[in-house]
Amino acid sequence: MPHFGLMDPENMKPEDASLLRARLHIRGGKRRISEGKMAAGVAALHDALIHGIEWYLVSKYPELLSSSAGVEYDLTDDDILIQLLHKTQSFSDTFYINEFKYIGEILDQALYKEMYEFDEKKYLNSICNFMEKLEIEPFSEEGLPPEDPTTY
Repeated sequence: MPHFGLMDPENMKPEDASLLRARLHIRGGKRRISEGKMAAGVAALHDALIHGIEWYLVSKYPELLSSSAGVEYDLTDDDILIQLLHKTQSFSDTFYINEFKYIGEILDQALYKEMYEFDEKKYLNSICNFMEKLEIEPFSEEGLPPEDPTTY
């Protein structure tokens, strides 16, 4: 994955690690798609989205991360992340739930290598719109560690 060897999440604040990982995966995912490595690109961009949502919730809505009963939510569960995101004012519209479902369907197709009718432009627009709304994009690549272009 695009973040291996480029960051040490154990020595970072969780929100900083999530933001950096999201941005590294955006860069790597877009590169892979441009090289025709659709499945790898989609997987990287999905990971970017999940870590982008995690960063958004941890940094902007920490009060949503604990239930009223004091139970911690599992932030590794995509469904829980999108449910929590939907509770925020910025993402309360069902449009975002539908977009997340669409992005998840594309991931499923990529994982099963069934991307026969993959609309690259629509998919990238959905990801980019989500990332802009999450305030992950735009960003300057100058702040990222250099990527090894030979990585898959």
